Amino acid sequence: MGAPLDGILIVDFSQFLAGPYASLRPLDMGARVIKVENPAGGDLCRRHYLTDTEIDEDSTLFHAINRGKESIALNLKAPDDFEKARRLIAHADVVIQNFRPKILARLGLGYDAVKALKPDIIYGSVSGYGETGAWSEAPGQDLLAQARSGIMWLSGNAEDGPVPLGIPIADITAGGNLAQGLLGALFRRATSGKGALVETSLLKALVDLQFAVSHNLLHQWRKTSGRLAKGSAHGYAVPAECHARHWHGVHGAQRNLQSPERPLSDAKRCGMGGPACSQGHLVHQGSWLVRAAGLGCVRQA
Repeated sequence: MGAPLDGILIVDFSQFLAGPYASLRPLDMGARVIKVENPAGGDLCRRHYLTDTEIDEDSTLFHAINRGKESIALNLKAPDDFEKARRLIAHADVVIQNFRPKILARLGLGYDAVKALKPDIIYGSVSGYGETGAWSEAPGQDLLAQARSGIMWLSGNAEDGPVPLGIPIADITAGGNLAQGLLGALFRRATSGKGALVETSLLKALVDLQFAVSHNLLHQWRKTSGRLAKGSAHGYAVPAECHARHWHGVHGAQRNLQSPERPLSDAKRCGMGGPACSQGHLVHQGSWLVRAAGLGCVRQA
């Protein structure tokens, strides 16, 4: 039996991490990925180093996130190379790009132009802060997205300043979200023949990732979830300053919060925050948050 995505061709115009991670996931499921790079140096990730290790004069990070892909160098501003890109797209199932909003459209390869060339195309786009709005033109960089999203405030102890995560969580999460949307669009196309535009952003990915704590702020309580005094853990973890007999993991904490023998003041003091509620109610609120924030968008072609 072949891999699930055997026969699927992805033309990937993206660089750095979020877009390439989105194309890496379907590659692992059998898709063929052709990476389109600028002839003047290629993907900037080739020169993005975490250490001084290299493979064939490129960073090991570039090789890790682009393993197994094919590559072609095309100058999209040159007429001959532009036509080569169009011919590639005409045979593709999926196109991925992570340019700033409207950049690829100005080059003639935005969603509308690509859809006119291939009506059933699935077009995946990841930006920093969305395609429209006051932040849409701002640089889409992982640490900046972490800062704007508020996720830096969730790590560290209560008295610490903002603490960035030690991995490019915005890039990886946004890339994973885009890959998920592309897979859903491919499934729909298999049954309906319709293409799609799939969009996400670094900011949307990080807001979605925080639903377990942000529902407090966006729902009726209007409260934030405080960090623990010590332990650098999330509020549903076992707080170090609480006696072990009261806390037995997440489910034990939820049972204790609902117990009449355990006052709500204790729950607040131990970092749980907010009124007592059942696990089902928490899940309901999290789902509401995702819908209300409009996190991710799949639009019918």
